[in-house]
Amino acid sequence: MPNSLVVASIYERRALPVLVAGFALLCLLLLVCGVAAVGSMRFLESDAVRFAAEQQATARLIDEVQREEGNLSSVFYSLAAGNRNIESAAKSPRRSRLNSTSASTPSTLTAVES
Repeated sequence: MPNSLVVASIYERRALPVLVAGFALLCLLLLVCGVAAVGSMRFLESDAVRFAAEQQATARLIDEVQREEGNLSSVFYSLAAGNRNIESAAKSPRRSRLNSTSASTPSTLTAVES
């Protein structure tokens, strides 16, 4: 019996450091996984913010193009249906609308290219 107590004592002395080392390794791995998860979460958040900003810019550009398309359509329609005289058309408010629309078109094209 004393021999089995000595063997049990030897196993207990060897098992405790192995258990402590295993627990420490487990804690270290959990910490590494947590850091990786936080980094991944931050990357996803920044990517989502960038994507939302791109969607807003695209929606703004589409809205601006549609607004200008409506203005141009109304100007061309009124010119085609209304005044056939170029001099009276040059003095009309339709002509000023056409000028303002053509002035804003390059800024829209520049925004689309960038």
